Amino acid sequence: MHSNLKILFLDILTDSEKERKRVNKIVYGGRAYSEAMSGAFGLPKNKWATLYASHGKLPKILNAFDAIVIGGSMHDSIKRNEKPWMKRTFKFIEKVAEQNIP
Repeated sequence: MHSNLKILFLDILTDSEKERKRVNKIVYGGRAYSEAMSGAFGLPKNKWATLYASHGKLPKILNAFDAIVIGGSMHDSIKRNEKPWMKRTFKFIEKVAEQNIP
């Protein structure tokens, strides 16, 4: 494994803490969604950064990461009429695709 490898996990699951806790308990056995995903990739915490899309700004500088993993969501971003954080997230995903970031 590349020693400087850094993966960004973009958590777009939900902006509802109640729903997040429910999913973490039922689906991930009490672990956080991000923890479950880093474990699925076999990556230690120092190689994995989590960003909660609903909590604020998305990074403008994407070359700090070797790849970006975009988690699943309880929201439909295809409609493009969701909450403001989903609109920002959709634009961010388009930018990631334009820059050919794995």
